[in-house]
Amino acid sequence: MVASCAVVKPYKNINHYVPFLGSIGKEHKPLLKKEFISIGTIILEKPIAVTATTVPFTKATLKLFNSVTNVKNLTGVKAPKDSVAQSLGSYTQIQILDRVGFKEALNSDKNKEVLAYLKKDPRCKLVSTAWLKLDEATTKNITVADGLFIVADKNGLLQLEKVYKGKRSILNVSKKKVFNYALMGFCWEKNRRGAAVIATLTEGNRCPKSTNNSAFK
Repeated sequence: MVASCAVVKPYKNINHYVPFLGSIGKEHKPLLKKEFISIGTIILEKPIAVTATTVPFTKATLKLFNSVTNVKNLTGVKAPKDSVAQSLGSYTQIQILDRVGFKEALNSDKNKEVLAYLKKDPRCKLVSTAWLKLDEATTKNITVADGLFIVADKNGLLQLEKVYKGKRSILNVSKKKVFNYALMGFCWEKNRRGAAVIATLTEGNRCPKSTNNSAFK
């Protein structure tokens, strides 16, 4: 379930609040730092598949982690200047895998208020990847999982769910464990009734032909 490879470039400076996977909002970047302003929470009626990747810390990502968590370093020793030692450990990237399912959820009647807001403000993005430094027990739970999903609990909060040998259970992942994130934007199209709906999610500002990055084009 878990592989080892880097996926996303880290930001140099972020503030103490880092959003969780599946959050929707927009970034504000005062004084060379960035902060994420949430605009609402998606209502999920079905689980959304995600994937987990184990990534070794580099000097750059370790520096980022330390700046966010206000910890000197993971091991209590000075990081080597010439190379990145294995003792620096690793972190976990959790990324949305089922983009179609997430798109369909946003276009549903349950999320019409969120969709209406997204139409008006093209700066809003989806947190598609979260970087977390987890404890050994949680990392093991993720490693052995047959499947991982984002689900909504009874209060509507997004949680990480593990499927193992046919049984589902919620993983107790603190949002405070997130130290970086990556965003995806939205591409729009008109449905049969002429209303703007989300056609696809995009990692950049470019949208496929017949779609637009604005709901009003």
